[in-house]
Amino acid sequence: MSQTATSPRFQRIINSILGIPLYVFIFAAYPSILMYAHNVTELQIWMIIRPTFISLIVAMVVLGCAKVLFRSWNKAALFTLVFLVIFFSYGQIYQLHDTAEGFLLNLLRHRYLILISIILLLVSGWLIQKGNPSNINLPLNVITIAILIIPTSRIISYENRREKTEAEMLTITSSDIPALDIVVGPEAPDIYYIILDTYTREDVLSTRFEYDNSQFINALKDEGFFIGECSRSNYAQTLLSLNSSLNMSFVQNIHPKLDSVLGLTNSLNNNILYHTLRASGYKLTTFDTGFPPGTITNSDNYLSPKTEEPLKKLFEGLQAFESMFYDSTAFKLILDDQTSQPAWLQKFINSSYSEFRENVFFQLDNMSNLPPTASPKLVHIHLIAPHPPATFDADGNPVNATRYYTLNPDLTSRREFARKAYIDEVTYLNKRMLEIIKQIKLNSTRPVVIIVQGDHGTYGFGAGDKYDRIKILNAYYFSDGDYSMLYNGITPVNTFRVVLNKYFGSSLSLMPDRTYYSPYEARFDFEEITENNPACTP
Repeated sequence: MSQTATSPRFQRIINSILGIPLYVFIFAAYPSILMYAHNVTELQIWMIIRPTFISLIVAMVVLGCAKVLFRSWNKAALFTLVFLVIFFSYGQIYQLHDTAEGFLLNLLRHRYLILISIILLLVSGWLIQKGNPSNINLPLNVITIAILIIPTSRIISYENRREKTEAEMLTITSSDIPALDIVVGPEAPDIYYIILDTYTREDVLSTRFEYDNSQFINALKDEGFFIGECSRSNYAQTLLSLNSSLNMSFVQNIHPKLDSVLGLTNSLNNNILYHTLRASGYKLTTFDTGFPPGTITNSDNYLSPKTEEPLKKLFEGLQAFESMFYDSTAFKLILDDQTSQPAWLQKFINSSYSEFRENVFFQLDNMSNLPPTASPKLVHIHLIAPHPPATFDADGNPVNATRYYTLNPDLTSRREFARKAYIDEVTYLNKRMLEIIKQIKLNSTRPVVIIVQGDHGTYGFGAGDKYDRIKILNAYYFSDGDYSMLYNGITPVNTFRVVLNKYFGSSLSLMPDRTYYSPYEARFDFEEITENNPACTP
């Protein structure tokens, strides 16, 4: 057959394919892929499967029903697109309710938003029925493919960089993270490094939250703790802060490749403190935090309440990413009204809360009951609490999805709920930490070091600014009671420089207690905000 005869036929086939309203399904997949792309550094790729599949099912059902009504695939597809736009934007529009006032506040209630959405759909349906959308499939296909390329390319780029970074991990570990020269004697202490994520300083709790935390602070002092009453974090973000404290240096100086979340994660797993103590015979214990980038798995004893089985998770309850995604859609109507739901649906919706809470309580229940070891040990605990989402109240009882859950670092909206939830978790953690500290001291067969530290302070909640963001709880217990090397303004970058100097014969000079702020969207764009607080004497 000649080429001249084949070309027109081939062109007709291509035109037929391009003329199919594929844009409906492309657009249905777009919102979940876009949201995943914006959070790609903190999530795993399998998390996108179920919400994308459900979105496609919604599109198919609406398209099928619309075909019956309009008796035209083109009209049905265009109506489905309008439906999807309203469906996927519903939750985002409703969230304006948190900051709206007056007439707009009332307008953004569910009862009115539903009515407005229905009116828009009816008007759109009437216009589509009157029109003749026969020539729009091709341009809409092209447009939706084009907008899908942007988040997809970001995901692919990140995955490629992740593989490259992971391939470099061994190189970084062996050549760039040398063990420090220390002497581990027979009286080497067990070390407990406890991070309470987002736990702020006593003065911030008083001035910004109107919460008196002096009872807890005084109880720590009664247990023999030194309190850094003017302590600040060196950075305002978890991965930056922990990298600085465990590597005993400023992030800017650790490694030239430390310029991404992947680099920070790898540096955290291969930090100088771990490398040094392990080389000297220490056994390292870490826990699953529930926050993958901040979870250190490179230890001798990694403890988790669950096993990572991604495929199994696809058939289990709602995951954190899904909660965030569905909350931005019309599914929010279901998430916000759990009173009339059957028990199985409530359990499904709240499963992300349950899993988050399980991680926190697993660490609380196990950190003081670890089996004795012949070698001294370092136990690193990182509780994602009182960091949101709030999953338990002041008595430790479960808090479910209703209005508390968020992955958004800006909690200015819903501030009263967020503030109360934060204080409730602080209240409960205070009680549990005192019990745990007493148990650790009681169980210890060798000298013990206990450090209870916030990785950074509070944010959002309508409470404070970037200077409050870096004010932290910083408490030290040395079993010999000698705190001559500590001082009120000590920052985490010097925490283990002091510990190594005191217990292991090191002569590390202390770093300047500098503090840097950077926003999440530009985490390596550092602004030094080292503060001289007149109320404190560093």
